[in-house]
Amino acid sequence: MKVIIIFLSLLFTKSVSAQSTSRLFGTWEGKINVGISLRLVFIFANNGTGKITGTSYSPDQGNQPIPCSEIIVRSDSAFFSIESLKVTFAGNFKNDTLISGVLTQGKNFDLTLSKVLKVSALLRPQTPRPPYPYISENIEYDNADKTLHYGATMTIPKGNGPFPSVLLITGSGAQNRDEEIFE
Repeated sequence: MKVIIIFLSLLFTKSVSAQSTSRLFGTWEGKINVGISLRLVFIFANNGTGKITGTSYSPDQGNQPIPCSEIIVRSDSAFFSIESLKVTFAGNFKNDTLISGVLTQGKNFDLTLSKVLKVSALLRPQTPRPPYPYISENIEYDNADKTLHYGATMTIPKGNGPFPSVLLITGSGAQNRDEEIFE
């Protein structure tokens, strides 16, 4: 009789654990206030061996996924950390699509995560989409003694000029002609 009770107890614990774990699978999005509103996204999945894997990124700061180091799921709560950033999150499931908790990275930030099907794209005025309100033309030119050959993009507002002009010369680091870094 004791063997059957222990077996049923283990079976029940295992099924509750699997159910609790799978409730975290998917994409979760939330915002913290760090002086500005900053979106955070967490993606959790089963790696095929029953272990949960997770990654995180901030669409507002760039799209470089960072792996979660530790993930613990209970029937009513979730905990995960990102060791490389010294970040932890501890929260309680409000339902299957909402986790309310605290993200800690030096300071505590209230963070409510909502399960989403798709992360909304960030629309930035500095990365406009066509049709543009200006004319854009790629040009090339040489320095006075023709030892250097340059490429540039000239943008001119539509309409009658004259227009003021600005010359952007990029600095060091990986960037394009618009001096874009992290989009």
